[in-house]
Amino acid sequence: MPERHADANDRDRLLERQRILADFGDFALQSEDLDAVLTEACRLVAEAMQTRRAKILEIEEDGRTLLVRAGTGWSAEVVGHTRIPMDETSSESYSIREGAPVISRDITTDGRFSVPPFMRDEGVAALANVPIFLPGGRPYGLLQVDDTEARDFDGDDSEFLRTYATILGPVIDRLFALRDQRSTEARYRAFVNASADQVFRLSLDFGDLRDLDERGRLVALQGTPANWLDHFAHDEDRPALREAMEAAIRTGAPFETEHRSADGTKWLLTRIVPLRDSENAIVEWMGTARDITGQKEAELHLRENEEQHALLLNLSDALRPLVDPAEIQATACRHLAEELSVDRVYYVELDHAAGRASVARDHVEPGVMSLAGMHRIADFAWSVDLLRADRHVIRDTRVSDLVPEADRQAAAALDIIACAGAPLIKGGELVGALCVTNGQPRNWTAHDLQLLREVADRTYAAILAGRADAARSRSEARLASDLAATSRLRDLGERLVTEESIGAIHEEVLDAALAILSADAGSVQLHDPGSRSLYLLTTRGFDERLTRHLARVDVDGPTACARAIRSGARVIARLDESEAGEIGRINVAAGYRSVQATPLISRSGAILGVLSTQWRAADHSPDQRDLHFIDLLARQAADLIEQRRAARALREREAQLQGFGEASSDVLWIRDAETLGWTYLSPAFERIYGMPRQSALAGDTLGNWLSLVVEEDRDLARRNLQRVLEGERVTFEYKIRRPSDGEIRWLRNTDFPIRTVAGEVAWIGGVGHDATDEIRMRDRLELLVAELQHRTKNLMGVVLSIGEQTLGTSASLPDFAVRFRRRMDALARVNTLLSRLDVGQRVTFDEVIGAEIDALDEVSLRAGKVRLDGPPGIALRSSGLQTFALALHELATNALKYGALAHPQGRLDVFWRLEEIEGRPWLRVDWHETGVPLGDEADRQRPRGAGRRLIEEGLPYQLGARTSFVLSRGGVRCSIAVPASQQGRTGTGPD
Repeated sequence: MPERHADANDRDRLLERQRILADFGDFALQSEDLDAVLTEACRLVAEAMQTRRAKILEIEEDGRTLLVRAGTGWSAEVVGHTRIPMDETSSESYSIREGAPVISRDITTDGRFSVPPFMRDEGVAALANVPIFLPGGRPYGLLQVDDTEARDFDGDDSEFLRTYATILGPVIDRLFALRDQRSTEARYRAFVNASADQVFRLSLDFGDLRDLDERGRLVALQGTPANWLDHFAHDEDRPALREAMEAAIRTGAPFETEHRSADGTKWLLTRIVPLRDSENAIVEWMGTARDITGQKEAELHLRENEEQHALLLNLSDALRPLVDPAEIQATACRHLAEELSVDRVYYVELDHAAGRASVARDHVEPGVMSLAGMHRIADFAWSVDLLRADRHVIRDTRVSDLVPEADRQAAAALDIIACAGAPLIKGGELVGALCVTNGQPRNWTAHDLQLLREVADRTYAAILAGRADAARSRSEARLASDLAATSRLRDLGERLVTEESIGAIHEEVLDAALAILSADAGSVQLHDPGSRSLYLLTTRGFDERLTRHLARVDVDGPTACARAIRSGARVIARLDESEAGEIGRINVAAGYRSVQATPLISRSGAILGVLSTQWRAADHSPDQRDLHFIDLLARQAADLIEQRRAARALREREAQLQGFGEASSDVLWIRDAETLGWTYLSPAFERIYGMPRQSALAGDTLGNWLSLVVEEDRDLARRNLQRVLEGERVTFEYKIRRPSDGEIRWLRNTDFPIRTVAGEVAWIGGVGHDATDEIRMRDRLELLVAELQHRTKNLMGVVLSIGEQTLGTSASLPDFAVRFRRRMDALARVNTLLSRLDVGQRVTFDEVIGAEIDALDEVSLRAGKVRLDGPPGIALRSSGLQTFALALHELATNALKYGALAHPQGRLDVFWRLEEIEGRPWLRVDWHETGVPLGDEADRQRPRGAGRRLIEEGLPYQLGARTSFVLSRGGVRCSIAVPASQQGRTGTGPD
């Protein structure tokens, strides 16, 4: 009976648990709330197990803790808040790890596992738990029942819990999936509504297009045309899209493609995937279109930047080993031309002061003209102005407003249609630019211009670095060369200072020059000013023919050495068969193509010869610093040569001077510059100065000399001595009084400084010449010249006046010739009188009137028809003599032709006397003609022109004369009063 009762209890318990499982299953199917399902599961399992507590622990994401996710019989502070660690000592961790249930009858005595504090605090005495696994064996957590009293959980209890956990796992997984689905749908709708992507649906054949409404639901687009693709994609991209759609229809595979919008302003990324039914059949297509314009631009910019970076890296690698600016420019231009695909790239450097633009190298495509070379900035002023303003970007120079119309044709002729330039402005000044040109119009992109600037800056920096490296290398090499040259010159100077042989000096100097200049040949030539020739002294590297032709060279010839002598400066020349005559051709035949010739000029300025060197290289240009050492060498050599020659010449000159001074008619003397006392006097001193040499050289010689100089000239003598002491060469004249006879003599001294080798004035040399006779003659000649100039000026004025008056009163050219000849004869007679006078003498009136009357008519004179009456010796003023004599000639000519001398009964009387008017002497002349019939033809024909005008107008105007002219009964009556000379016939002062 008890067994049947136990079986009945077991059966009832089993049925109860089955009911509980069924109730849980119904509840789980109807509920989508995971927390509610888990809480109900705990309640039902506690009821089935007849415990007051049950809980579900969930493994948290960190995998190290368990959260009391749901429970029954536990306080609210525990459920949802309490966490226990998953350590190895806990029964919970063990159950999950082993995948098996754990039963503890009495946790207080069961030492296998640790118990969480919150369970001890709640008085838990016994527990049973089983792990919960999700489909696929993924552990979720633990189902556990707890009792506050010790209890034996049997095998049925354990199996029930396992069955319960097995049902609970899929339920939890389903609710997880449902939760995730709802979350995904919510996120999807939120994404669709918030996304900038366009979401759309397409029918199975891609013919119908649908879109999402503002609530995220897919609806049919209103009015979508059948050719919706034409409004969705660029015409160039449509074929590829159609091909992708056709392939998707055939294969059912999704596809993705990038294409442009219909207007080409945007880039779109279109993704299309199939939507399938439960039988995996495609029912429609779902698509998105994302605007990726920014991405494409970024990709393009990134690609351009990567290309630019690669170019700049390659360019830097290519430029790094280069130091030659031209090679740097060529390399940079080539790299940039390849990258930008342009016709021409050139780097230009500007020299504004010289007005020049230099292109050392450029890169041009075949058939395009190179711009390498020198150009005038003025020819491309518009381009320079644009570079300076950083606006040198032109699509088409033929139509651009940036290019002056006058310059467009020139630009096109150079194949410059499109152009751009990156200016290099340093220190506020445009120093250069990197420019690109194209033979066709081109829209320059920002990438093009950025790359152009980057390359320009790197090229400029590379050129500066290259020049700095080259300068440093040159400086180091130059320093070593300078040290070697300095050492050579020092050693040479030490050797030559004791060398007496001029020939040895020549050879040492030439060897040093060849070494300093690294020359292939050379020579030293001596200059002979007398013969204007250069004579060869020593050579190196010359063959016999060249030596023979250079043995003597004409200084006036075309050779470099001759030009150096003429100019007194170095000559550097290219040897050419067409230049420098026969010697140039022989040099070329000997293999020499370049030459420098440096004149050997001593410190005194004397050109002693030429130091020449030759090179086999054409157009060789020696370094300026090497030439500086050659200048030092040339000066050193010239000084040594001059010193040796001077020492030899000095000995010769001393002997010559002694002989010359003894024979000279001039006084030669030398003074000490410090004391100014004579150290030498030539014998001519005694004759010129009238004093014995011994007396002059005794005691204070300067005082002795100054005592002979007349007092008014002594300061002049002292001043000129001081000028010579200061380095001048002076010539001056002064007077002395000779003690021997008291005569005043004029001396002309030429004094000059005599210097030491150091250039200091040590002596004063002088030549004293007795110039007394010369000075007297000079004074007389000066008076004669002044008189001649005065008379000539007057004569020319008179001749001009005579010609004009005669021409105006002549009836014909023959008449003019006769009249002009007679008047010139009269003028000649007066000038004959003037020419016979000494300086200061005057012609008298009786001489003038006598000469004029004598030239008229000897018959009249013999017949006593002419009477001259007046005192002799009245001197006339020379300044108006010709005009006065011409007036007398006119009166005499009229008397001979029409007046008293033309009629048998006629008579001429000429009276003159000296009067004083206003305190000055005047000559009065009265001309009286008688016996001339009135009213006859002769009277009517008498001229009233030039002669009368000369008397009535010319004499008063030119001489200040007082005149009257009257045609009275019996003939002409004329009175003339003119100022006479105040000096008399032999006066020497002015009139």
